[in-house]
Amino acid sequence: MNFMPVSIYHFDGMDVAKKFPLNDWYLTFKAFGGYMHNEISSYLSGLTRQNSVVGGENVRYENNDWLWFLGYAYVQIVSKLPTQSLKRCITNSALSISWANLPQLLPELPIKSSQFHYNDLGFIYDDGVWLSQSELAYVSSNTSWIQSKIHAYFSLGRRFSNLTLYSLFGIVRSFDHNTVKVPALSVPSPVLLSYQQLSNQILNDHGFNEQSISIGTRWDVHENIALKTRWTHYWLGNIGMQQWQSPQTTIFNMMSVGMDFIF
Repeated sequence: MNFMPVSIYHFDGMDVAKKFPLNDWYLTFKAFGGYMHNEISSYLSGLTRQNSVVGGENVRYENNDWLWFLGYAYVQIVSKLPTQSLKRCITNSALSISWANLPQLLPELPIKSSQFHYNDLGFIYDDGVWLSQSELAYVSSNTSWIQSKIHAYFSLGRRFSNLTLYSLFGIVRSFDHNTVKVPALSVPSPVLLSYQQLSNQILNDHGFNEQSISIGTRWDVHENIALKTRWTHYWLGNIGMQQWQSPQTTIFNMMSVGMDFIF
């Protein structure tokens, strides 16, 4: 089992914010816009660059211990995925006998000009001893490439001098998982079978159904150095495993160790 490569993103844009003092609290409104590109994992060509136009706004309400936030972002994809080889296969008239009804897949392939909306709300609490954080987010879109989904997490931790213990629970679930039916082969062929499987993965393997629970530690060994450990137990559902490559089981554990440096 392999974890999908972490998405690498870059954002160029600007934001404008206004802060209002309210007794012991501050209320901040912010609007932002710009251009973003992500490097995402693709069944077609490994890491693929996805370019998007982004705009949105958020509201923050905070004091010394609490931060509440509410946000919205609009994203429109302005790039194409490298589906040329699959399109050539689908539009090849010589394949109409051995693989009928292929053209019906063409409308499902483009991702350029697709839009999705990201909405989130949550809080962060930190009084110097106890700390907690939670977020609930909903993503909706008009393309099967980006499944509408909800994801949420809640964490709770406590500091003991320079050692912090914490727990974390997370869940992500897709909605409206409408499967695109890939036509069956009329004549068996190893080459066409590989394209059929690839088409099914590209068009249908975008779902999420995952839960996890973690416990971890953070040890601030120095003012600028932190050692982190975390154990996570995962449950994966059966409507897509977007974050994983070829999982052999749906229940498993993962242990991670890391170190942060600040210069």
